[in-house]
Amino acid sequence: MKKLFKRIAAMGAAVMMMASISAMGASAYEETYNNYTLYKTITGKGRVTCTGEVTGSSTTTVKASTSLNTYSGGVSVNIVIYYKNPDGGTSTTGTGNGGQSGISATKSITAKTGTYLYAKNKHMGYGEVAKEVRLYKE
Repeated sequence: MKKLFKRIAAMGAAVMMMASISAMGASAYEETYNNYTLYKTITGKGRVTCTGEVTGSSTTTVKASTSLNTYSGGVSVNIVIYYKNPDGGTSTTGTGNGGQSGISATKSITAKTGTYLYAKNKHMGYGEVAKEVRLYKE
């Protein structure tokens, strides 16, 4: 009986450790900033530059851009703003843009619309996700 109890405890510890490792992996994929310039090299294709920022108080504005170090390959950026609306629920609004080698997008909400929580910017270049970034205000 004692041996069985130890085995169950060891299995429980292993499950907890795997869950912690999974959580670390998930959070490492999505980076968090209030402004950034990040780079990712896509093997055999080129480097993708990703920039973004969140600014403002009565009007909160999120800006993002994606560009390539070669002349074409296809880029896109998508902005989704998450905010608490006046009735207490959470809502989203967003925008996006795409092009051949460099593009940008901007999205704003006012204090009347709701309280800014965070935004998610997704940058793509050469047909691959270069960066997914979460933006919080300082």
